[in-house]
Amino acid sequence: MGRTERFRLLVVDDNPNIHQDFRKILGGDSEFYLRGDKSWEFDEEEEESEFDSYDLDFAIQGQQAVELASQSLEEGRPFAVAFVDMRMPPGWDGLETIQRLWDVDPHIQVVIVTAYTSYRREDIVDRLGNTDKLLFIRKPFDIVEIEQLAATLSKKWIDSRKVAERTTALENAQQALQQKATELEKVDKDKSAVFANISREIWRPLNRIDILAGLLLENKSTNLTTSQLENAAAIQKYAKDVLTLIDSILELEKNDDQ
Repeated sequence: MGRTERFRLLVVDDNPNIHQDFRKILGGDSEFYLRGDKSWEFDEEEEESEFDSYDLDFAIQGQQAVELASQSLEEGRPFAVAFVDMRMPPGWDGLETIQRLWDVDPHIQVVIVTAYTSYRREDIVDRLGNTDKLLFIRKPFDIVEIEQLAATLSKKWIDSRKVAERTTALENAQQALQQKATELEKVDKDKSAVFANISREIWRPLNRIDILAGLLLENKSTNLTTSQLENAAAIQKYAKDVLTLIDSILELEKNDDQ
C-alpha cells in the first residue's frame, strides 16, 4: 500500500555520515543499514506504511538550513520535520539554527539530535520556549526511533496545518460576515437618511396646507359652502395626521443618530 503524499524532511548536521544514515533509514534507497557490528535489515514483506518514504534535504550548517527552509516555502513545499544537530562548528549551533528556522517557518516540527550534554533541557526551553514542536534524541540513535519520529511528527505537522487552515477559513468567514453586517448597517442608515429627507420635504407643503385650511375655517366671511368647509376641515385633519406621523419618523431618526 503506497503513500499518498511525500513529506519533506530536513537533516541539519555537519557530519556527512549522518546524512547518509538518514538517507538509508528514511530515503527508501537501501535494503539494510549497518551501524557498528549490527546489521539492521528491512523486512521486504512488511507492508509499506503511509510515512515510510520521504523527500530528504541536507544541510551542513545552520545558515544553509535556513536558506533551504526559505526556498521550500517559496516552492510551496515546506519541510514537515527538521532533525538538527546541536554542535556544528564553525557556524551557528543547533539552538540558533532552530530559532532562525522558526523565524522563517514556525510550523516545522524539530528534533534535536546530539551526542553532547552542553545544554540542559531547561536552558533549551528558556531559549526556544516551552513548545510542543520540539523533541530530543541522543546519538547514537536507534533506527526505529528515527522512523517513528519521522512518521509521527509528519502526521502531527499535516494535522496542525489542516487545523490552521480551517481556523483561517473560519476567521475569514467571520470577517466576511462582519463586513457584510457593516455594509447592511450602512445601507440601513443611508435608507433612513433618504427617508428622513423625503419626510422633511413632504412636511413643508403639508404644513402649508394645514395652515391654509385653518385660515379658511377661521374666516367665516368667505363664501364657502357648508360642503366646502367640511372638505377644508377634512383636508386639515389629514394634513395634521400625516404631519404627526412625519414628526414621529424624524424623532426616531434623531434618536438613532445619538
